[in-house]
Amino acid sequence: MDFDYFSISNSRECKNGVFRHLNFDIVLSFDLIPNFSVLSPTFMKNLATHINPHLDDICGIWLFKKYFPGWKKANVRFVNATPNSCSTYGGKPVDTDADIVHVGVCRGKYDEHKGDLGKSAAVLVWEDLKRKKHLPKDKIEQKALKLVIDYVLEGDLGLRYKKEDTAYELGTLVKWIPDSFERVECGSIFLEALLNFLESRVKLEQDWVKRKVFKTKWGNGVGLISESNGAERAYNEGYVLIVQIEPKKHYYSIRADAQSKVDLTEAYEKAVALEPKSDWYLHHSKRLLICGSSTVANKFNRSKLSLEQMIGLVKK
Repeated sequence: MDFDYFSISNSRECKNGVFRHLNFDIVLSFDLIPNFSVLSPTFMKNLATHINPHLDDICGIWLFKKYFPGWKKANVRFVNATPNSCSTYGGKPVDTDADIVHVGVCRGKYDEHKGDLGKSAAVLVWEDLKRKKHLPKDKIEQKALKLVIDYVLEGDLGLRYKKEDTAYELGTLVKWIPDSFERVECGSIFLEALLNFLESRVKLEQDWVKRKVFKTKWGNGVGLISESNGAERAYNEGYVLIVQIEPKKHYYSIRADAQSKVDLTEAYEKAVALEPKSDWYLHHSKRLLICGSSTVANKFNRSKLSLEQMIGLVKK
């Protein structure tokens, strides 16, 4: 029996007291991942996995939709799977229909349970993408995508349970989403966000070599020009604060470690004196000074200070 809500449309059901739409083509299409939907009535390609999919199965589906040409609008289907048997979607032997791909199920090409030790469904899809040269051309995205695959594989192999805060692992969180369709969609949003985050980390690695180190009365500080937020890395490396310019969006900031004794009141007064028309803001904690942020869009009076001038606001 395969689970297919395709025939149900323009209706609602009440589940645990919460009404939800069942017109998946309309309601479950969203803008966070362009053109992603779990069901599309007019599209014939299908990606099948087992009900209550795990993160590696979701990742395999996400990879297929994102990178394989012609699969962006593929339907997502669910089948029953036991340790010893599986009913394929459509009833044909697995991997015999070019328009039906099974991920993590039915012992097919993308199912590691056929004996692919040390691999996951996501790894098998990723390897095929690599083989067929469908991986992104951008080197930063390529590297970040491999980090996503490694993260998902570690979780699938049970290698992340000794790390801190394992209760918040994506692979654990998705298991608490009871609806299979919603699990695939939410999991795909998580993975897209993780890819963006890791791309930012890769870029930060490149920019970090150009950092400027200086002394403040609270300890060493670091200055950086980068589109990637360098605060976490700065604190982990022992810097008490980071002065940063985001060159693309023109955000300026001085951020201090939350456990430090830093007080940026004087730096704020110096900034306002230098640029009385710029929108400088001192957070009530006194450890954050910014001009421009993602909460303001583009409607703010930008700073024109150089990195050296910014450093001068706090340099000893």
